[in-house]
Amino acid sequence: MKKVFLLVAVFLIGSTTPTFANHQKNVVEYPGITDRYANLQSIRFVEQGILYTVMSNGNFEFEAVRIPRKYRKRGRNNQHDFNAGPDRRNRGHRKFHPQITWDRFGRVRSVNNTWITYKRNGKVRSIGSVPMHYQRGLLMKVGNMDIVYNRFGDI
Repeated sequence: MKKVFLLVAVFLIGSTTPTFANHQKNVVEYPGITDRYANLQSIRFVEQGILYTVMSNGNFEFEAVRIPRKYRKRGRNNQHDFNAGPDRRNRGHRKFHPQITWDRFGRVRSVNNTWITYKRNGKVRSIGSVPMHYQRGLLMKVGNMDIVYNRFGDI
């Protein structure tokens, strides 16, 4: 009797293990069903010479925009003059590193003179004079631009 009970228990454990493994595989195969709005689509805008990229989940990135060199002609034989600023040897190829300040939580507080404020849950509230509005955890408005999602979560 003990041998029969042990044989049935081993058979049940052996048959349920592959079924559980297949179920876990199917869940990983279709990530869009469980987290519909997790794809990070971004909104980009320029504020005071810095290009900001705001994701739909409230994170953001920034990078400096290259400002074109000032160019003018001078003299009779059309010599060209590039206004390169104080260091004339660079010939206009100066690198621009924005001044960044962080708060005590490690979040970016300001980039140059553009202040960045956060909501209590860590999402961006405003970047400079551009406010962000959220509804049900999704970015719904950036400045005066409304963001509309379709039923699949795409912008």
